[in-house]
Amino acid sequence: MKLWKAGVAGVLAVALVAVTTADEALKIKDVMKAAYGKGGLKTTVGKELKAKSPDWDAVATQAKTWVSASESLGKNTPPKGTAESWKEKCEAYVKAAKDLEAAAGKKDLKAANAAFAVLTNGKTCGGCHGSHK
Repeated sequence: MKLWKAGVAGVLAVALVAVTTADEALKIKDVMKAAYGKGGLKTTVGKELKAKSPDWDAVATQAKTWVSASESLGKNTPPKGTAESWKEKCEAYVKAAKDLEAAAGKKDLKAANAAFAVLTNGKTCGGCHGSHK
């Protein structure tokens, strides 16, 4: 099962990297689908962090993918809201993804759960969606 999860994360990572270049960012909807869609990062990382013994290699791979995806957000123009607000929210989102990546590297479950909570809580999602969607 762990090999399958790592495989899914690897495919997602390759797909995200394949569609982006230095000048081309993922569209907002693609980032949201990768992170929160069916079988997305929220689901796969969440399952690992709830496991008795998380597969830290899989979490690290998924977190790296989340960082890459999150960095694409700021390269987009939101449908509404100010550029200043968009930049602030995107930077906070990237920071949370990087915090998850760092925690996975250290195999720090408490820190990983804290970063994951920021990436997945209603306040973070609603704050951005309320201002920019």
